[in-house]
Amino acid sequence: MKKLQDGLYYLALLGLAIWFAYTKGWILADFESVDANTAAYLIEHDENVTILDVRTIPEY
Repeated sequence: MKKLQDGLYYLALLGLAIWFAYTKGWILADFESVDANTAAYLIEHDENVTILDVRTIPEY
């Protein structure tokens, strides 16, 4: 019985950690694709924005 209870406890903690990481956007984030003009506008007008440039060197 104790092992089952411990297993459920750890499962609940794992679920809570996954939920927290999801709500923070650390995992399974839904990133938007934006063009250069939109990215420049977001940088100038938004305080909380992260832009990830994933172009290859030939594309840059």
